[in-house]
Amino acid sequence: MMIDGPENHELCSRYRAEGFPEFVYLAPGSKGMKVKSYDGPRNDESGMKSFLIKMIEKHDKLNE
Repeated sequence: MMIDGPENHELCSRYRAEGFPEFVYLAPGSKGMKVKSYDGPRNDESGMKSFLIKMIEKHDKLNE
């Protein structure tokens, strides 16, 4: 999901979103309590893409 950070202060605070873009993975079934955030440089397109692919693959394995 994509949100407008400046318009959603409470949500950004909850997941400690301090920079944009911010990628946060919420583990299925955890009700948002198990969180994994991308912590690499914001200008590293390859790193961001790798993080997203890893989280999608992790999600897919949980649903097999």
